Amino acid sequence: MNTLLNKNDLLNIIKSQATTDANLKNKDRKAYVYLAKSSYGTYKIGFSINPEQRVRAFNSGSYFDNILLEKIEVTGLVEHLEGKTINVMGIISKNKNREWVKIPSIDSKIVQAQFRFIVKNMVNQIRKNVRAKVKMENKVLDKYNIKPKVINAQTTVALSR
Repeated sequence: MNTLLNKNDLLNIIKSQATTDANLKNKDRKAYVYLAKSSYGTYKIGFSINPEQRVRAFNSGSYFDNILLEKIEVTGLVEHLEGKTINVMGIISKNKNREWVKIPSIDSKIVQAQFRFIVKNMVNQIRKNVRAKVKMENKVLDKYNIKPKVINAQTTVALSR
């Protein structure tokens, strides 16, 4: 199976996109990051509590049929994860318009696998960054005999495969 970028290049892009924003890591919102494809050849990356209903909704006002290719359940960081996934997919294709990414004539199964890889590794990188930031903050607090923060970086991802 061909990929759009090799995995090492993709992981480097993901590392540059991940965040440690404390306001994001504490959100307990449970939803899905999803990938849909239009018959025009563009891919929509979005988040929704109900992606099937969301795809039906934008199908009603579109000339092109859109199909849901992949949905990945995530907890916390949902909106942020969507944006970062769009950024990474946009870097891959060099052609994006908000949530829609134009990826030239590549099998949708390859795009779908790349999407799954990006989301899974983005979540792992965000967790790693959050843990490192909390560790650094706690080191400073400990220096001044202040009780360290206990922050649980609970960004989870449930891959459908």
